[in-house]
Amino acid sequence: MHEAYNPHSADHNILLLACSKLTGQTNFSRKLESTPSQLAVLDTLLSLDYHPLQAATLGLPEKMVAGHMRTVFSVPQSRAYMYSGYPSEPILAEAAMRVVHDLNDSPSYRTKDSMVSMFSELDTTASGGAIDMGQRGENVGKMILLRAYMMAVEEENEMTPPLYSTGCSLLTFLKCLFDVEYHEEVEICKPDNIYDGKQLKEEFKHAWVRFTHFARSWDDVGVTTSMAWAAFVRGMAIIGWHSSEKVDIHIPVKLHKEGGIGEEDMTGFPCSA
Repeated sequence: MHEAYNPHSADHNILLLACSKLTGQTNFSRKLESTPSQLAVLDTLLSLDYHPLQAATLGLPEKMVAGHMRTVFSVPQSRAYMYSGYPSEPILAEAAMRVVHDLNDSPSYRTKDSMVSMFSELDTTASGGAIDMGQRGENVGKMILLRAYMMAVEEENEMTPPLYSTGCSLLTFLKCLFDVEYHEEVEICKPDNIYDGKQLKEEFKHAWVRFTHFARSWDDVGVTTSMAWAAFVRGMAIIGWHSSEKVDIHIPVKLHKEGGIGEEDMTGFPCSA
């Protein structure tokens, strides 16, 4: 696992540079000034789908490629459009989380969550409309999971802000995800398919989660343990393929924090929006 970092180290300076490159601002601790800036942060974390027929979508990819670290995958010979997006890039995901953390402490968002506020603004304003709102429920679910994860990392880490890619205990993550009145109920639950199985707090007392962003899977391999260990290494959770009937999100879980990372030590935390 990662060790605590020095806020004056070269790695910290690289992270701040990534924040500036992603947002297109040198001061990212105040409200983001443009739609591309907001979308860059949200897209890096949530892996958004866009509505291609909305007027607000026209020209956005070009602006985000030019000034917000969006990657071009291919361009047809006609050059009429481009295929682009935010692939899994751990340093950019860490930077996006740092931006969300700093925005939450800014006067603009001190009484509300910055991630939710940006998403809501993009949904309702004239400059918004680019995000495919058919995925609204899934995106809200992803934001809830990410904010619970961030809270869990902050609770267990002495540094402020922490390095979110360090991960956190599964039990702490679940405490931050559920209301306090359900904490005990979650911790003492037992499996339905194992006679006299252990309580969750005992079975997963050493389990570790580590996800700073989401990436989409295009088939059922996304909910396997072979994918889980690779996703854990990159610090990402998996979005289920579009035709998946039961699993919308699959969060990789390492059963033991210490020791090597491999498929034999992985399981998953499936979620449905």
